[in-house]
Amino acid sequence: MLKPRVDKLRQIVCIELLENGAGRWNYEIECFAQGRFKWLKGYAFARAKYTPYNVFWQPSIEFVNVEKGKFGGYALVAYFPPNTIFPNSKFTLNASFEVYPTWDKERLRFLERFFNDAFSTIIKFILPASFMLNWSISPPHEVLEEDGKQVLMWRLLKFKAVYEFNFTLKPIEEI
Repeated sequence: MLKPRVDKLRQIVCIELLENGAGRWNYEIECFAQGRFKWLKGYAFARAKYTPYNVFWQPSIEFVNVEKGKFGGYALVAYFPPNTIFPNSKFTLNASFEVYPTWDKERLRFLERFFNDAFSTIIKFILPASFMLNWSISPPHEVLEEDGKQVLMWRLLKFKAVYEFNFTLKPIEEI
């Protein structure tokens, strides 16, 4: 019997950097389940270095559990009600959580490596209202403004590649 396998077809990860150094991580993921199984029970959709808290989710997720990762850190596992997700079916997953620390508020720096496990990924960073981008090892594909906050956006196109996000912020000068 082939175990269930879930492929991430498309994902949008939006990380809102909070003033205190924490971050709110929001995931919108389109997945495809395959294998030989009656129905999909659970799926580890994200990992975090530090303990996630304030976890929220939307149906078809019944519950999200934070579990210790095999190699350190934490895995966020979405569990589904029986007979919701069957073999060879697409489904969407929407969940969010907070992590402290997400960025270094003393040095005004974000430094993290991401393993791109989806065929198409967009990573967005919403900066605190009083900050803007100062420097980045790799410039964002787009810089937008939403609700008076700067939004940095990168498109990750290489499947199963590691991307490094290394950027600094600077305070917005008041006029």
